[in-house]
Amino acid sequence: MKTRICPLFFSVLFLFSVSLSGQEVKRSFLNKTNQHSIDVQFASIGYSYAHKFKPNLTLGIGAHFRSGVQIILLASPITYNFGFSDNDVPNKFRPTGYSFELLKLQLFYRNALSKHFYFDAGPFYSIVLFESEWDNVYNAGIETTLKYMFWKMSIGVRLRVAYSFDNPFDKVHYHPEKSYFALFLTPLVIGFNF
Repeated sequence: MKTRICPLFFSVLFLFSVSLSGQEVKRSFLNKTNQHSIDVQFASIGYSYAHKFKPNLTLGIGAHFRSGVQIILLASPITYNFGFSDNDVPNKFRPTGYSFELLKLQLFYRNALSKHFYFDAGPFYSIVLFESEWDNVYNAGIETTLKYMFWKMSIGVRLRVAYSFDNPFDKVHYHPEKSYFALFLTPLVIGFNF
């Protein structure tokens, strides 16, 4: 019995090693010409596509849907009337808390810092969900995401500098004194790369 198992075992081992030697090594995600990613954060999902034009030039486009949450780290002051009384005068204060965006579009430049670290940076435009009375409908600015990649997944943080504003074409509801600049943080972004 042992004499039959030994040749069978070595035959299977030989065929397995031959099949492995004929396979190509998979290219890493950052070396691919066409790079696709799906990002998930709190209650938002996004898709991005990047194309590697040259070894040091990778450009892409991305879109996020649903309620993405950003923490407001810093903001410029705005003037707002809280309306506690008829004689209430507008007060200056800095927006704090969270911002929830419904839709975001972004163009970005991707750069590999190492085999496992990369960042995306570029302009974005988003539509925001009203959580408080002083929230504005639109955000536009520059966003960067730093990610650590392992296997086909990535984990990272996102920072953005944005101008938050109302629709300037709606003369009835446009309040320029409510517009502000802010620094936003998304502390956890999980990605799936293919």
